[in-house]
Amino acid sequence: MSPASVSVVTICRDGIRDARRLVRSVQEQVVDVPVEIVVVDDGSDEPVADVLRDLGGPAEVHVVRREGDGNRAAARNAGAAVASGDLLVLVDADQEAPPGWLQDHVRWHRAAPGILLNGHRRHRSPADGTAWRPEVRERVTAVYSHNYARIAAAWYLQFSCNLSLPVDAYRALGGFDDDYRGWGLEDTDLGYRAHRAGLAIAHSTRAWTWDHHHVVRFDPDRVREWQRNRAVFLVKHPEPEAQAVRLVENYPQRTDVPRGHAWLDSFLAMDRHVRALREAVPLASPRTTLTVLDAADAEHARAEIARGSAVRVVDAVAGSGLDVEAFRAGSAVEYVPLGPQGDAWRS
Repeated sequence: MSPASVSVVTICRDGIRDARRLVRSVQEQVVDVPVEIVVVDDGSDEPVADVLRDLGGPAEVHVVRREGDGNRAAARNAGAAVASGDLLVLVDADQEAPPGWLQDHVRWHRAAPGILLNGHRRHRSPADGTAWRPEVRERVTAVYSHNYARIAAAWYLQFSCNLSLPVDAYRALGGFDDDYRGWGLEDTDLGYRAHRAGLAIAHSTRAWTWDHHHVVRFDPDRVREWQRNRAVFLVKHPEPEAQAVRLVENYPQRTDVPRGHAWLDSFLAMDRHVRALREAVPLASPRTTLTVLDAADAEHARAEIARGSAVRVVDAVAGSGLDVEAFRAGSAVEYVPLGPQGDAWRS
């Protein structure tokens, strides 16, 4: 079903300046369906509602206040509970939405109803707002391409900082599980349950957000939180595919390669294991690469995809729609954005 309205849900605990920036960036989106913004104040010392009251825009803003020590899963559920839109878009308060972000979430759900859609982040340098670095999932897409249909364990790659799914599907899944406390895996848990329920998991290269305060922590407290939540996940999901999470080294101890490479190696081992459990056919290497620079190229690539060809599509036409068609085609098609397509909305 094509989304007729959108609810953008974010959570905030004391990051009021961040929440203002995010809400303002969502208000500036040009979207062809009604939009509402739900901000969950998860026990901030200074009530968020007071700070957001003067932010105008086309989207109605609702603030839900929770008391206590804070729980990210429970806070997101509180926001989703009051959402009236039929497409739920989750985004963290420390993100900023570039122009076109929300419309691209809508575009994907129109073209491929009933999916769980991920947008990646671009980490912005606090010292220089024009400098940025890609996020960790780009290591995975460098191997498999941006077509998540090629990734057997794509359910592991849900980051709740920027994802969307039909609100009915979210509620049918029971939302996030608030048994996960502190850092990590509540979004992986949602992704795994979505996968088990039959939701396909996709990635849009154009629905990315700016991330302003991401810090990769390796301190003992953060590691303990993640290890505890992994233990919770493994108890909740005894299925062999879920148990493959044991192979992922989120905090690698190897010293022979950078941590990011060590993490990627462990994820690739998990993905191979999941593929083997499913007795899936090994990924085929593309027989040819199709560069898409204009409308004629796009039509040729579309025909090859429809024919079932194993191809690599390198796409520089932002409105081609080939990203969705590659996803629908499954694991045979690699999809890679090129040039202006990937950076068209960089601010």
